[in-house]
Amino acid sequence: MAGRESLWLPAAGQIDSRRRKSALASILAASLSFGMARATLKHLVEDAELRVQRGQNRLDRQRKAVAALERADQDTTKAKRFLKILEKALAVHIADRDRLTTRRARITR
Repeated sequence: MAGRESLWLPAAGQIDSRRRKSALASILAASLSFGMARATLKHLVEDAELRVQRGQNRLDRQRKAVAALERADQDTTKAKRFLKILEKALAVHIADRDRLTTRRARITR
């Protein structure tokens, strides 16, 4: 390799070349991390959507449980308290999913 300039170790006296290569390496690293951010956001949105679906299923089951207790003239205090907790958790999951979806849409433009 005598006489050839290395990509990472420029020949002596070529400081400007070294800086230019360092800047190009930084740009390449940033573009790779941007691609990784897009892929990561895609997975985060998918996970958030699953949490919303599971949360909705749990909420539906709990509503049915409360209705069954009411039909049987049973105490529904704890079941309704748990229902409120599930409603709040679902609201948080929906907000997270929507926030991530919006962020992903901005990046993919």
